[in-house]
Amino acid sequence: MFTSAFPVWNRCGPMLKATYETLVLATKDDGTTAHGLSLRISERRLDQALGFQRGPLEHLRREIKRKLETKLQRPVEFWLATEVEGHEVTHLRNFHIHGALGLRPAEVKLARKVLREIGDIPRAAHLRIMHDPRSWMSTPASDVSLRSRYKRNPTRWGSYVFKDLPMTNVIVPGSLFTDTSSLRNNAEQLWHLHRSILRQTGGIDQSRPSSTLNEKVGKE
Repeated sequence: MFTSAFPVWNRCGPMLKATYETLVLATKDDGTTAHGLSLRISERRLDQALGFQRGPLEHLRREIKRKLETKLQRPVEFWLATEVEGHEVTHLRNFHIHGALGLRPAEVKLARKVLREIGDIPRAAHLRIMHDPRSWMSTPASDVSLRSRYKRNPTRWGSYVFKDLPMTNVIVPGSLFTDTSSLRNNAEQLWHLHRSILRQTGGIDQSRPSSTLNEKVGKE
């Protein structure tokens, strides 16, 4: 059924939500650009975050939100996710954060500095511009490979971030995904717009498995 292949927003997994929230950031026309984020956390910072009742990610989200908005003097939209990677990992040594946020060109340097201070490790934060998918319509055939670069493709960044979700889910306490409310609301509207269009146009091939359909917008 359509509703099982494309559930309502509250029943979507973090991979799909991250994908749509990145799409929202990448297609804004307010002077900001979507930036993918990778942030390593020092053991000292992680110990502090682990002491927070709602989990380390929520602690770090609050700190990132407060410090970015203080320095940039405006609300900042972003989402964050935790990841622990490596074979047979049973501890938090490889704990780090991925995400995406909307920044103006003049803000990138300052935002990177703030995030590195939070990570408490030299060169802890890496920011990379995500492509606006609307530009793909004019992309020359010779450059089509740009779309497949997951670290700059807003439709693939979420699947990369959650590649080790089962392992991370076992090891890391608390939530593994968090976002700002305004970004969440905009992504939910975009998701339901796409869902509504498909329903109205009959653009769903009911003979295909639900898992295949979900791959179009990020695997659940």
